[in-house]
Amino acid sequence: MEERSRTSADEVPAEELSGDAAWLVEIVASVSNRSLDEVSINTRLGDLGFDSLMFVELAQAVENAGGTLTAPERLNEVQDVRELLTVVDRQAAQGAKREASRLRLDPEKDDEIHIPELLKTVGNKTVELAQRALYERLLRTRYEGRPNIPPHTNFIVAANHTSHLDMGLVKMALGDAGEELVALAAADYFFDTKYKRAYMENFTNLVPMERTGSLRQSLRHARSFLDRGYNALIFPEGTRSMSGEMSDFKPVIGYLALAARVGILPVYLHGAYEAFPKGATLLKGRDVSARIGRFIEIDELETITRGLPRAEAYRLIAARVRHEVVNLRDRTNLPFDPAVIHEQWQAERRAGKLRIEASDEEFATAEA
Repeated sequence: MEERSRTSADEVPAEELSGDAAWLVEIVASVSNRSLDEVSINTRLGDLGFDSLMFVELAQAVENAGGTLTAPERLNEVQDVRELLTVVDRQAAQGAKREASRLRLDPEKDDEIHIPELLKTVGNKTVELAQRALYERLLRTRYEGRPNIPPHTNFIVAANHTSHLDMGLVKMALGDAGEELVALAAADYFFDTKYKRAYMENFTNLVPMERTGSLRQSLRHARSFLDRGYNALIFPEGTRSMSGEMSDFKPVIGYLALAARVGILPVYLHGAYEAFPKGATLLKGRDVSARIGRFIEIDELETITRGLPRAEAYRLIAARVRHEVVNLRDRTNLPFDPAVIHEQWQAERRAGKLRIEASDEEFATAEA
């Protein structure tokens, strides 16, 4: 009897819903790539495959449809469509409310350290010269695959991550393209004091990204640089490897590539772990190298993900890029077969082991 009641509650037809509920059900169905008859007021978002990236898209879809989030900080905690109604207001697309929300998110700047323009110019030149001296004189650095760098478009660089040497190594490997390179870096490590912020904001190309809190704000910040034509460096593993071994790539890289419609340049970094591993204070070696792979154009990424639910599309792109970085590591040219990946996922689903998500803490950045 209890089972029958639950089933009938889940099968409330869309036409019996109130206007706001029906409007929201349609948005949820669109974001989750489901038909309307698969979504009701009682549908659990987890059953539709919602993860942090899909909540980002849901928030954007609500705003695009004329609504607003009354409690954006609660969005990722919502369990079902009925509860979602409590944090969404279809009528409240008011500029003042959005501006107030934006202002509350802005960090307090009153006691920040302000760097004069002349000092900033001199400092940037000094940092550039010091970086060149490190990679061209102190370290024995080799670059391979530079002809693969696309000359007439901006892109995302995806590299394995084992050392604080990695960001500079990628920038040097890219040559002129490295001048327009920004690196997404963990705000809670590189920007956690006003002194660090003063240095990082004025003398580096690091962009602060939150690893906790609003993934949506972080992704908007990252995409804004791509939309302005910058190249962006992402370490899709999300953290430096403690062992030097490559771990899985997070799906956030797939989200950014599809959202900004930019291709991905895979890079394999070698020797940085041996030279300066996590926790080291002095160089332990000098031989480092960067191997640049074939540019994966956005058309290819859109082709292999066409028709897939968004969460799977992002994860498939992450797998595609990691496959290419592994090829670079092993000096192989093995083809990538999406069908094999899908078969693997289906087997994991049947075993109840598949976990497609990208939590706020998994954002792909350079971190401590």
